[in-house]
Amino acid sequence: MIDLNNTQCPACKTSKLKQTQNDVKNDAIYDRGIICNHCGKAYAVIWGVPYLGTFRQEEILSLIEIAASSNEYSISKKAKGNDYMFWINLVE
Repeated sequence: MIDLNNTQCPACKTSKLKQTQNDVKNDAIYDRGIICNHCGKAYAVIWGVPYLGTFRQEEILSLIEIAASSNEYSISKKAKGNDYMFWINLVE
């Protein structure tokens, strides 16, 4: 279970969030994984992490661009490590 204590709904600002799935898998995406019992707004749980973000309609093109380029920023197991220059180059 995801601990939603002290967490409020971004839409209505109440603390009425409830998880809809008892068993959340870390390799799954739940489109309506969290629901606000006050306003009915639904939020995703992505790979075990609740996503309580909201977007405006005019941001859709930016979201599509982020999704399309997300593979560019993945890190192979070989590249992981304590090499600080790798992390600096990744951020740049």
